[in-house]
Amino acid sequence: MPKNYCIMQIWAEFGKSALPICNYSQILYQFLTFTQNLKRSPLGLNLALLQSWTQNPYTFNSVSWFLSSLLGVYFVAPFALKLFKKVKSKYGYVLLLAIVWLVRFLLEYFNGKLYYINSNHFPVFSILTSIGGMLLFPLSKDIKSNFIINSILEISLLAIVAWLAYVHVDDVCISIQILFVWAAFYIFILNNDVFSRFMELDIWNIFSQIQMEFYLLHQMVLRLISRTVLGNVLIIKILVSFAITYFMAVIYNIFLKKRLEHIMCIILRN
Repeated sequence: MPKNYCIMQIWAEFGKSALPICNYSQILYQFLTFTQNLKRSPLGLNLALLQSWTQNPYTFNSVSWFLSSLLGVYFVAPFALKLFKKVKSKYGYVLLLAIVWLVRFLLEYFNGKLYYINSNHFPVFSILTSIGGMLLFPLSKDIKSNFIINSILEISLLAIVAWLAYVHVDDVCISIQILFVWAAFYIFILNNDVFSRFMELDIWNIFSQIQMEFYLLHQMVLRLISRTVLGNVLIIKILVSFAITYFMAVIYNIFLKKRLEHIMCIILRN
């Protein structure tokens, strides 16, 4: 990140890129699924993308919850980066990573004992997880690694993460799962394993410009397909949902993205 990339620029970037697709996907979600959930929370919280800080994070839809949580990460990121610049050694980064994980673990451990918050949806957990991921980048510098060993570790870690995803939340602490996710992510950013090479294939270039749009739209499309006869067959549901999501993301990217970003730029300047 450039040195002159100030805090306000980071927040403005979120406003230009994330909010237009949020509004676009919210409108489509409401129109296509005929879902009306605004009665569960004040409209102002939804419009300000603050509903993830309440006990009803899905007050509008899961797309807006995701962006509400992501906004918290964007807010904290500049301050975290300033703190990282003061760290002089990798041992300091390791210590910070351990502290971040410990805070996350303790918040989760005492949840339900001293207080109650939804650890899957509350932004503080997402923020701590993201800061931990950010700390892995300076730890990956000047590290020599073996392709075969990294590949075995990455495949094993991804298998563990996939298995843990199906384990009941009460049985495995999410903070323990995060350790495996961080480990898999660390191997990936070393860029010396079979999974990293696979993701470098040219075929993935078709998603490079629409990955945010694709992610935000896919859940809405899945909900829509699930309400039709196509949703009864899993493989058909996946293929049709993939095709529709890709088409909508491309349409947004070509015809709407620049126009909405321009509008957001005008709003942010004023």
